[in-house]
Amino acid sequence: MIANIYKSCLIGIIMKKSQEEIKNAILSALEFKPLSVQQISEKINSNWATVNEFLEELKKDGKVKELISTEKIKLYQRITEDTYYSIPITEEKRKEFRYIFSLVIDKYKQIKKRMPNKTELAKVVVDTIKIAKLDLPTAWYIYGQIPLMIVDPARDYNTDFIRSNNEEISKIVINIIQEQKHSSTKELRQEHYTKYNNLLYETKEKLFSKDLNWNKDTQKVLELYNCFLVNCPNNPPELFFLTEKLTGLVYKLFSLGRLTDYKIDILVSTDCLWKFISLNLFLSSLIEIKEYSNKKEIYGFYLAPAFEVKRQAVEESLSNLESIYLSNLSDKEIELSDKATKVREIMSDWTGE
Repeated sequence: MIANIYKSCLIGIIMKKSQEEIKNAILSALEFKPLSVQQISEKINSNWATVNEFLEELKKDGKVKELISTEKIKLYQRITEDTYYSIPITEEKRKEFRYIFSLVIDKYKQIKKRMPNKTELAKVVVDTIKIAKLDLPTAWYIYGQIPLMIVDPARDYNTDFIRSNNEEISKIVINIIQEQKHSSTKELRQEHYTKYNNLLYETKEKLFSKDLNWNKDTQKVLELYNCFLVNCPNNPPELFFLTEKLTGLVYKLFSLGRLTDYKIDILVSTDCLWKFISLNLFLSSLIEIKEYSNKKEIYGFYLAPAFEVKRQAVEESLSNLESIYLSNLSDKEIELSDKATKVREIMSDWTGE
């Protein structure tokens, strides 16, 4: 009797272990890109029915999700909560990221006598990757360059990963932290943009700065929007067209003497536009990396929904801003300053109005 009970328990343990092994094998198969049930079954040498059954369990556990390809084939994608947009990284690179995160946090606490915030941690990690020439993915996004794996100073990143050049990496991290002289996150971002010579990001930062006085220095505001347009990427072309439209509306509202009245609306449109531009820059950065060079797959499998949401937001905000401009037009002759008259003439050349 006891022997039978022991045997049953043993069988149950073996089966459970086997089930976990299959689930882990499925997740490993989905490490690089979404696959169909048949592709997964071939990759892990398991039959279609078994793979399909465990995929359903992994779906319920929130570890995979279904995708539909253009050929209407059901594909499964691994959900990784520790990377931006669940874009995959290998387990080896995940361990190396954890090692760098842990090292930076430890050195930061030793040198600064406090925990780094998320931006501080991300910027030190990026600089370390660049200087040490580590094979870890980074990308430009909303506030500059970021590691593809999401940083969180509150997490425990201890790992058994060991690098042969650990001492060299430690020295690099220490130097980077010691070189940081910022008194605020805003200053740190500005340091980062200047260090990597990114005028577009520098201009964006100035546009949203509290130090920019829209009431007293409207000319500076116009100059910044012009600089933003000049440095805006033109691939894809819609980025330039949308930025040109925003800049045109800013100049038009200025010509009506209503620029400062609609500062909030203009900044809302600028924010929506920037988020769309930065997502394009994120994609552009990624496809320069060998394992993410298939732009169609990265866009289609991971970024397409975000692109649609952000594109719609910027189009709606610009449409609202255009309505504001049109509602302020009058049939009466508007008295304009010499500067405003010149601006209107320039805008007429741009828009044909």
